[in-house]
Parts: sequence; structure tokens; C-alpha cells
Amino acid sequence: MKELTKKQETFLIFLLGALTAIAPFSIDMYLPSFPAIAEYFKTDIAKVELSLTFYFAGIAVGQLLYGPLIDRFGRKKPLLIGIFLYALASIGCSFAPDIDSLIAIRLLQGLGGCVGMVAANTIVRDVFPVEKTAKVFSLLILIMGVAPMVAPTLGGIFVSSFGWQFIFLVLALFSVILFFWVVFFLPVVVGPDTSISLKPNVILGKYIFVAKDRIFLRYALVGSFTLAGLFCYVAGSPFVVIHLMGFSPGQFGVVFAVNTSGFLLGSQVGRMLLSRYTSDEIISVASICLAVSGFLLLGSAFLLEVSPYFYLVPLYFFLFFAGLVPPNANALALQHFTSNVGSASAFLGFLQMFIGSAATAGVGYFHVDSAIPMAAPMAVCAFISLLVYHGLGVKKKLEVNVKALG
Repeated sequence: MKELTKKQETFLIFLLGALTAIAPFSIDMYLPSFPAIAEYFKTDIAKVELSLTFYFAGIAVGQLLYGPLIDRFGRKKPLLIGIFLYALASIGCSFAPDIDSLIAIRLLQGLGGCVGMVAANTIVRDVFPVEKTAKVFSLLILIMGVAPMVAPTLGGIFVSSFGWQFIFLVLALFSVILFFWVVFFLPVVVGPDTSISLKPNVILGKYIFVAKDRIFLRYALVGSFTLAGLFCYVAGSPFVVIHLMGFSPGQFGVVFAVNTSGFLLGSQVGRMLLSRYTSDEIISVASICLAVSGFLLLGSAFLLEVSPYFYLVPLYFFLFFAGLVPPNANALALQHFTSNVGSASAFLGFLQMFIGSAATAGVGYFHVDSAIPMAAPMAVCAFISLLVYHGLGVKKKLEVNVKALG
């Protein structure tokens, strides 16, 4: 592959960011439509929430499927297949005849849409030098972070003006645009590798190989538990901000956007700090600050009745420090792989989604009329991330892993 020009590199980063944004758009845009969907299918909100659960399941499992395919057939073909499946599933969601069909099709939508996350992580590792990958991941988070800032507002407008079905048609249109961008503008980064086997035992062996890698596991878990804290915030914030704090749905959108800006600001501050500090140094300090802000957030949950700002201020700092960790953790988790990059990227994404989903389930399971079910898992995730980083310490000098399976 020829070296990219500055213009091509900028567009590639934008395209990869758009591919990773498929998942948050598919989640956040349809959240305001839950009551409308429940009314349309004459069911309750709890049943509608299963469509979100199955979408998460599709993302988690799908990433494990795409990893070996991306290694075997190159980056572009599996990416196009996944986007095509996502587009069809999005249209299917819009015309679902009943709630059970919608739940099942959302599973397929997750299976298709997750390819963008796997491919983007893999292509970053393919194209950019090791010392630049953390900066690129920070830029991807900046692009991807636009989704949770604008998607709930857009979803609310769409459902009130055109109905909930229109949301899924918009998602289908978005994926069609991405499909043609990939066809015409994504360079062939890495071609097919016929030496890679797709036998189930070989694929399983690759994932076991990746999971046993101490360097990978350390940074993957650090980033995953940090993102799990963010997942808990997304799951619990509507109840806390609207029900407990008394903000209107419109005000909630503003609060959500302001808090999201904290996460994005953290990711970009981290990108600037890379000119003076290593990724390890940034994670070391940020993980401590994250754990401290997490326990301050938990303590402030008891002061919510005094003023909501006792809670919102430590929440903002939590999200700021959370933005510093994942880009650097992802870069360090993948940087020493010279083979099986797709499998490593897929397993990284699987861990992030699995741990995040489990933490989010805890928010709902321990639901009480308090901010504690949201704050406690966030604090615990931050503390585990800190423990993993220091507990699974490895030599600073990373040895290049050239072992190839398959």
C-alpha cells in the first residue's frame, strides 16, 4: 500500500470514525422512541428494552465472528458485507410486524453494525505507525462522540414528527452512504491471506492465544472497565437527571451533551499530552484520578437532595478522566501484534462490550429510588481498572509478538 497523503489520511480517519459511530447512533437515536414503540406494539417498556439487550448481544458476538474474517479476506470485503447486513436489518426494524420480530432483527442489526468497530481498530493498526495510534484513536473518539450528543435529540424530533419507524430508515440511509464511501474511498489496506484458516478450532485457538497475552489482557481490561463506567452513566443518567434531579427531558438533553463534552475533552487533552508523555504515563495518572472521582461521585449521591450540582461536578470530572484512558489503552493493547491483528481487535471489542453490558445490567438490577445504582458501578469499574493496571504490570519494553496461528 502506498503512503497516504495528508488529505487521504484525514479522510480515512473521518471514515473510520463514522464506521465506529454506527453503534452509538443505533443505540442513542432510538432511546426516545421507547414509549412510542411500546404503545405501537401494545407492550411495556421492559419488553422494548430487550431490543437494546439483543442489539448489545449482536455487537459482542459479531465482533468475534468478524475478527478471523478480516484477517482471512482482508479489511474491505467483510466490512462491506457487515454494512450491507446492517442496512437490511435497519429496514427490517422499520417494518417489523411485532415486538418479538423487532427484537430478533435488532440482533441482526448488531451483528452487521459491529463490523465498523472491528475494521476501524484493525485499519488504524495497519496504516499508522505505533507511536501515532493513540492519537488516531483519540480522534476516532472525537468523531464517534458526536453521536451521543446529537442522536437523542434527533431521535426525539424524528419520533414526534414522523414516527419511530423513520429512525431506522435514517439509520439505513446512513449505512448506505457508508457502504459507498467504503467502496470508492477506502484503500485496500491489507489484502486476503489464504494461509489463515477459518476452521472453528483454529479460530478458537487464536482467541485463546490473544487472551493469554499478558500485555494485551492488561490494557484491554483497563480500557474495558473504564468504558464500562461510561456505559453505566448512559444507562442510569435518564433516571437520575429527569426523575431524581427534576430536569425536563429537554434539559436532560443539554445535561447529557455537556457531560459527553467532558469525555470528548478528555480524549483530546490526552491526544495533546502524547507529545510530552507516553501512553503508559497518561494511563497511570488518569486511572488514579478516575478512581478518585468515581468514589467522590458515589459520596455525592447522598447529597443529591441538597443540590444536583454536588453530583454533576464529580460526574463531569469522572467522564473527563475516562476520556483519557481508552485511546491509550487500545493503542497499547494492539501495538505489538504483527499477525492476527483482526482477531486481536475483535477480542478487544468483545471484552469492551461484554464487560460494559454486564456493568449496565447491574445498574438496572439494583435499581432503587436513588443515584447510588448508577454511581456505585461507575466507582467500582474505575477502581477495578486501576487495580488491573497496577496488578497486571508488565515490563515497559514491549516485546514484539510474531507468533502466528493458522
